[in-house]
Amino acid sequence: MKIKFILLVPALLIFLGACSNDEASIEEEVDMSTIRPPLSEFSEAEQEKIKYGEKLNTDTHLLLPENVGNNLSCVSCHAGAGRTKDLTFVGVTEKYPKYMARAGKEVSLEERINGCFSRSMNGKPIDPESEEMEAFISYYEYLSKDIDSPDQYEFMTVQHTAESVPAPNVEQGAQDLARYNCLSCHGQSGPEAANTGPALWGPDSFNDGAGLSRISKLQYYIKNYMPKGEGGTLSEQEASNIAAYILMQDRPEFEGERGFPNGDGPGDYITKEKREALKENLMDWTDFKQVEAE
Repeated sequence: MKIKFILLVPALLIFLGACSNDEASIEEEVDMSTIRPPLSEFSEAEQEKIKYGEKLNTDTHLLLPENVGNNLSCVSCHAGAGRTKDLTFVGVTEKYPKYMARAGKEVSLEERINGCFSRSMNGKPIDPESEEMEAFISYYEYLSKDIDSPDQYEFMTVQHTAESVPAPNVEQGAQDLARYNCLSCHGQSGPEAANTGPALWGPDSFNDGAGLSRISKLQYYIKNYMPKGEGGTLSEQEASNIAAYILMQDRPEFEGERGFPNGDGPGDYITKEKREALKENLMDWTDFKQVEAE
């Protein structure tokens, strides 16, 4: 009997381990379409707000030209208008209000939305009491209706920032950008480009106050989500090279307060001044704490 018991113990451990792995697989394979409720659960008036909110996410710069200063829309970064796991909007209403170091205070979801208008879209905030803001919030509440906590699913907790990135080679970044044919999508301009790859630099791109103007955020985004539909295929070094090349190109300057009043800023925003310093060899990429020394 002892022999049988000894044999059963490792078998039981293997079984329990398999169950644990199955649970992890279930977490990874969660069906996003089952998380949000059917629209039929909402009144006709609520459905109209939700649909308008989704439209505002997909065609932001076309519907709000007075507030968007480039050719970007929310969907330019948030795939599927936030319905997917990549930079998801699922559960976003459970995360706000929350403290943001950039603001130095607790911010509401409405304030966070307007932060994107001012920075990523290089534009102007929308009226917090407007029909448009109400529609944005209605859409996010719809996506988050059955979410009970800000960390209910693993994909909701991703920070989208690399803890460290390899020291980039900007010249190699230009070659990598061409080799992966990035500009076949990102080289488009004009209204027809809203739902393709956003402009990577120039007047139609995000300004240098946006999160993606940080080397750690852009490198993470490229490594995990690019090329479209093939995220994770580039190496850490390739993503770093491409991110650095992109950030070395001219882009709009953020005209508002830089933020971080409590002095806890990340320091790796590539502003015009830092870009020029890098070009003149007055500073090195490894001067940023997020960049690894070679």
